[in-house]
Amino acid sequence: MIVRVNDITDKVRSLAAVEAIDEHPILKALQDEGECLFRSPLTVDVTVVREYDHIRLEADVTVVVALNCSRCLASYETTLKSNFTVFYSKSTGSFVPDEEVELGERELVSAYYEGEEINVSPEIAEHVLIELPLKPLCSEGCRGLCPSCGVDLNTTVCDCSDNRSGFAFSALKNFKVER
Repeated sequence: MIVRVNDITDKVRSLAAVEAIDEHPILKALQDEGECLFRSPLTVDVTVVREYDHIRLEADVTVVVALNCSRCLASYETTLKSNFTVFYSKSTGSFVPDEEVELGERELVSAYYEGEEINVSPEIAEHVLIELPLKPLCSEGCRGLCPSCGVDLNTTVCDCSDNRSGFAFSALKNFKVER
């Protein structure tokens, strides 16, 4: 999504777009690697306004994605929603601090632009990535797979699930230390 700087005034302007995943190389690469499958294009609603020496952009991004549960390996769909704010300032060249600088909340949501257009696509893709779960779960109560026979414990009950002990330390079960 490209926003023209000359079109931004001190009055709030709303923009909306539906963007294909192919327009975001990072998201397309994630899908090509099999990490997830985007089931819908990105729906982006943006408001922009000029404030003092910067431009404030607020965005809402929504996309439907198919993931594999990390416990039972079943495929499931979920809707990712992200809303974020970015303050854009005109770039004045590169700034390299002499020492470590602590960033405040405002600096963490700041970006720079050059020219007469702001490309919002990197921030959109970044916030979709942030919303992707590190450990996707089809449900909070997912019981996963039986570590012995591999059956899905959400759909069936196996005989080996009742008589198993802590597999990692089962060799130490009868271990005794003499003093």
